[in-house]
Amino acid sequence: MTCELCKTTEKTWKGADRKCAFEVMKNDEYFQENNWSCASMLALRAICQAKELIRCAGDEHYAVLPVHEVDVSSFNYDSTSDFDSWQMYEQGNVCLVVTWYKNRGRTTSANVIGSEGMIHAITEEFLVKVLDYYGRNTTTSV
Repeated sequence: MTCELCKTTEKTWKGADRKCAFEVMKNDEYFQENNWSCASMLALRAICQAKELIRCAGDEHYAVLPVHEVDVSSFNYDSTSDFDSWQMYEQGNVCLVVTWYKNRGRTTSANVIGSEGMIHAITEEFLVKVLDYYGRNTTTSV
């Protein structure tokens, strides 16, 4: 499975084809670090750039995006552990931390961190809500 933005966004560069960060591997719907120019991840990085949230440590880039106001009330909780994972929203101070190397196509990590220190890999469903909340910027050039 590929995220909706990867399905609908054309390749505009020469080189390796797009590899979605949400391709389902072994029934896992969470972010996959083995990605390249995933349109959803590039849209997230563009939002971080537009909000001037990007910081660098050498060639490593990272951004911390507040997401505590993103509505997760419609999420389907399949198990108690899934429900417990998203209860951190009741605590407030929830951020999405995204990292990448230089300004290339691969996004190395994308996690939600709650104020109580719990770290969760993101899903496409969650990322879509973040992109909708901040306004999609589908610029996918790297």
